[in-house]
Amino acid sequence: MKQAPKTSAAILKSLTFLALALCLPACAAKSGTRVTSPVTAPLGTFNSAQIVCNAEEERERSYVQKMETQVMVKLKERDTFKEYRLSRDAGQSDIIVNVMILDVKKAGGWGWYGRHSSKVACDVTLRDTKTNGVVGAFSVVGNPRYSSVEEALQDAATQIADHMRASR
Repeated sequence: MKQAPKTSAAILKSLTFLALALCLPACAAKSGTRVTSPVTAPLGTFNSAQIVCNAEEERERSYVQKMETQVMVKLKERDTFKEYRLSRDAGQSDIIVNVMILDVKKAGGWGWYGRHSSKVACDVTLRDTKTNGVVGAFSVVGNPRYSSVEEALQDAATQIADHMRASR
């Protein structure tokens, strides 16, 4: 039995599928924690923490208050410290948790080319208020599958709290 020759359209379709199958996993954003400076002192030695959040870009500033609140809630859930303050709260803390929002990408777009998950990238610096020295620094990327920006913020805050709890 003779097999019919493949048309150029069928060959092109096969090559396109193969290229997408190889490229899409490599193009997907990874979530996780990357330590840039290991924690030098156990975080259990600090009693109180102040969470201060900022954003690099003007368009990301609307997420600052949400991120501060999420980080505080996640740290409280894990009993990381005894007292918590946000940037707008008065009073002195033992450690400052400085969260810098670097990038926010919203889910959406048109069809195949659209982004299906939102992504939030942050740098976190832990600073001792008595010595003004850096206790530790790390980066997180919140990128849950098929998520909104709020879910990505929550994922990033969870990673921050988990890393800090592990360093206790």
